[in-house]
Amino acid sequence: MTSVSVHALRCLRQINAWLGTHLQHYRARTRLRRELRLMEERHFHDIGRQRLDLEREAKKPFWRP
Repeated sequence: MTSVSVHALRCLRQINAWLGTHLQHYRARTRLRRELRLMEERHFHDIGRQRLDLEREAKKPFWRP
C-alpha cells in the first residue's frame, strides 16, 4: 500500500468515527425531544422545569444541541 492510500484510509476511518458519534448524539436528542413533547404537566414540576422551557427544547431541530 502506498503512503497516500494509507493516509486516505486513515482519514476515512476518522470520518466514519466522527459520523458514528454524531449520529448517536442526533438520535439521542431526537428521542429526548420526542419524550419531552409527550410528558404530562405533573412531570414538569418533578424535574423542576416549566412547560415553556421544555416546549422550546422539544422544538429544536435534532442537529442543534
